[in-house]
Amino acid sequence: MLLRALRQDAGTARPMRTRQWKKVLPADEYHRRAQQDTAAIEDYVIRPEYEVGTEPDHDTHQPRTWHWQREQEGRPVFQLALTGGPSAGKHTVAREFEALGAVVVDSSALWRELLRPGTDTRADVERVFGEQLRARGASPHDDAAAADALDDLIAHNDAARARAHELLLPALREAARRRARDAGPDSVVVQVIRDPLEADQGDRFDLVVAVDAPVEDRVRRLRSGKGLLAEDAWDRVDVAAGPDEIRAVADEVIVNDGDLDGLRVRSRAIWREHVLPALGRDEDTEGHRHD
Repeated sequence: MLLRALRQDAGTARPMRTRQWKKVLPADEYHRRAQQDTAAIEDYVIRPEYEVGTEPDHDTHQPRTWHWQREQEGRPVFQLALTGGPSAGKHTVAREFEALGAVVVDSSALWRELLRPGTDTRADVERVFGEQLRARGASPHDDAAAADALDDLIAHNDAARARAHELLLPALREAARRRARDAGPDSVVVQVIRDPLEADQGDRFDLVVAVDAPVEDRVRRLRSGKGLLAEDAWDRVDVAAGPDEIRAVADEVIVNDGDLDGLRVRSRAIWREHVLPALGRDEDTEGHRHD
C-alpha cells in the first residue's frame, strides 16, 4: 500500500480495477422494454449483476448477486486447481484424479476453443495481435495454429502475456465455470490450469495443487515427449512461470522427482486428505465416479 501511495503521488499508478455493475430496472419496466425491442435491454438487468471480467483480482468478499447464486446452485462438491511448469507432471496427476472419479477440465483445450475463428475472443486477439500471429504462421481458419502462435508470442514478452490474459482469462474462467456446473453438484472437478494466474480465484477453488519437478527432468521430458531440441527445451522451461511463482498460489505441492508410481502415491494421498472428507468418506474405491 505504501508503494502504491508513492506511485499515486508520482502519477504513475495504474488505475485500480473495480467491479462494473449493469443498470437495474424494475421487473415490469424490464419486461415492457423487452416486448418492444430485445436490443433495448442488453445493458439492463432485473437483479444486481456485474459485468463478467470486471471483478477485482483479490475479491475476498463476493457480493451475493445473481452470479454468486448461480455459482452456488451448480457448484460441484469439490473443485481442485492443478498447476505446474511444462512437463512437470500435472497431466499425469490429473489422470490419476480422473481414475479416482474426478471430472477433468483442461484449460489448454478451453484456450484453443476461445481462439476458434468466428468467436468474439478470437476477434479481440486478432485486433490486438493479428500481425504478430500471422508472422508466426497462424492461419485465420486454424484455432490450433493461432493458439501455438499466441503461446510463442506471450512466452517471450511479458506485456503481451498480460494483455492476452486481460483479453482471454475472463472468458476462460466463465467457460471453466460452465464445465464445472455441467459436471453436476455431486462431482469433483479438477481443472488443469495453464498459468498460475488462473489459480487466483479463492472464491472458486477449494484446493490448489502444484506439481514441481527438477528442471533437468522437465527438459528431458520435453525432448523425448515433444521432440524438442535441447536448446528449445531449456528455453521453454526458462520462459515459463518459475517454481516460486507456482508455489506461491499452491496449497499443496507434489514433487515429481521419482517414478510414476511415486507420483500416483502422492496424488492419492492428497485425494484421501482433502477430497474424501468433502465427500463425507474416509476411504474410496479406485475408479468410482461420484455421481
